[in-house]
Amino acid sequence: MTGFAALPLAQEEGNSSRKFKGVARIVGPRWANLPTITVGLLGVQIFWSVEMSYASPYLLSLGLSKSSMAIVFVAGPLSGLIMQPLIGILADSSTSRFGRRRPYMLLGTVLCMLAMLLLGFTRPVAAIFTSFGSHANDVLTIWLAILAIYLIDFSINAVQAVDRALLVDTLPPVDQASGNAWAAHMLGVGSVVGFFVGNVQDLTRVFPVFGKTQLEVLSVVVSFLLLAGHLAMAFLVKERVLLKVEVDPARFDVAAGDFSSELPDRQWEAQQHLKLIQPSGSTPVPTVRFLALFGTWCAAMAESSLAAFKAQAIWNYAVVDYIQTLPDEVRLMWTAPLSIPKLLFIAVRYSIFFKVFSAMVVPGTFFANDFSVNGCLRWFRLTGSTSLFIMITSEAILFYRVYAISGRGRRMFVALAVQFIVIHAVVAYFVGAHISSVKFTISQLPAGTTCMIISSNGHLNSAVYATLLGSVTIAMFLMVVFLFRKHWGFHSKLLTAFYSDGISYFVCLAVLISANVAVNWVAQESYKFILILFEMDAHAILSTRMLLHIRKVADKSLDDISFSRIMALLPTSTDIDPGPQLPHPTRRVSDNLSTLRFRAFDSLPEPTGSSLGAQAPVS
Repeated sequence: MTGFAALPLAQEEGNSSRKFKGVARIVGPRWANLPTITVGLLGVQIFWSVEMSYASPYLLSLGLSKSSMAIVFVAGPLSGLIMQPLIGILADSSTSRFGRRRPYMLLGTVLCMLAMLLLGFTRPVAAIFTSFGSHANDVLTIWLAILAIYLIDFSINAVQAVDRALLVDTLPPVDQASGNAWAAHMLGVGSVVGFFVGNVQDLTRVFPVFGKTQLEVLSVVVSFLLLAGHLAMAFLVKERVLLKVEVDPARFDVAAGDFSSELPDRQWEAQQHLKLIQPSGSTPVPTVRFLALFGTWCAAMAESSLAAFKAQAIWNYAVVDYIQTLPDEVRLMWTAPLSIPKLLFIAVRYSIFFKVFSAMVVPGTFFANDFSVNGCLRWFRLTGSTSLFIMITSEAILFYRVYAISGRGRRMFVALAVQFIVIHAVVAYFVGAHISSVKFTISQLPAGTTCMIISSNGHLNSAVYATLLGSVTIAMFLMVVFLFRKHWGFHSKLLTAFYSDGISYFVCLAVLISANVAVNWVAQESYKFILILFEMDAHAILSTRMLLHIRKVADKSLDDISFSRIMALLPTSTDIDPGPQLPHPTRRVSDNLSTLRFRAFDSLPEPTGSSLGAQAPVS
């Protein structure tokens, strides 16, 4: 997770669009510069080594099975895959007066400390909410420990990313090689110290005030070391401050904008405000191979061949989709202002992982000593509730698209809101009734004990998807109506993307929903639920991809609108009034431009005869 790689030289001086204030330097004598700027990596490696050496036996002592512990520790590579590029992108564009790296460094350090202290004191923290020594206390202790490990891995990767970036930003090119060497030296020393601490016996006698157990004392000690090293870096390392660049008014950045009510209900409203992204290319073959191998490993831990199939397939396509679209999410969503579409996107995007996790891991996987029918029911309710949440938020994205393309009228908003509430109230009722109808039994398989459904009301489950199919069909019908009433005859890449995405979304969901209904009616009991998880995840993935696709197409469309093309669309004579008296077809072009109302046109100079020249053909 925290392996070392050589650090490239920064090339920001060649980027004319970035302006900095101040000088990067390290306070203190020159001989202490390299130890000062790399001391944070020493704390990072000690911190991580202690976690790796103590977390595994601690989880086993709490009753976590070995196979489940392997799932917990996937947090290490997963956090490195996500956090390091994400924090790098966010820090690169930070204009904080404290610098680009230090705010993220200190925030990540504080989160690391809190997570490590939670790991060390999980039992006392769980005792605040449950009775000490009870079964509920044991369960809560395990979940708090798992949460602490995930927080540690994600936050420590953020800290390490900015530590390395600060080294590159601060040292002059002549010292970069020495800086790399010192960083590797600190990481090596940190690994030795961190793992050697495990041999120290009875730390509670040395530091009795820090805790009653070895892990409690260690969590306090390594948290202090991590904080001390990064406070020293924060005070002694001075960064340059990235200055805010004023946005050129000649270009309206659609990617940072959002659905807005400022524009009229014509084709150009979609061009400016509905933003979706094309999938960002194929996933590299090594990544696909890795995910396939990981999915196979997940399948090997499942209790039956059917569970193995679902676990492998669901994990693979959910994670591949996330990796594929993460760069576009960071560029187009994280930088956008807070809004309803952004909130819906985040809710759908990240709830899918919680649902996949809860669906893959049955109660006995985590709590081998608490295998009961009630435990099976609790997990089934959790999975069902998460699926319902994903359905509602995914459908909300679809309804918001229809509202945006309709012209954003008040009556349309009320009609869509009433329809949405009624439909999903019915869906929630059927989901609850279906969950209540499911009966479990405990089954002994060669791979271990597992939950098995012995009966359920499949008709209720079919009613859920039939209702959703009706909802999607109504939304598709409204989109077709708006296409013919408002946008027929207009030619736009953005409108094409909007309607083609909607059609693809409708076709995919209609096929999956119909298959779900058919399977629930005719399949054997053990196979009735085989497509439910796929349909839920596809629902979420398609809805989030539609939002990303629109934003990317809108951003690219504006990039293609150059000043010369705008001038070519204007009338050829300054004597022609660009108002209602304009003759056809120039009048239609002017109407389209007036409905567009980009900020770009507010800053254009008045057209003159010399600047217009010959009229370019309008495509």
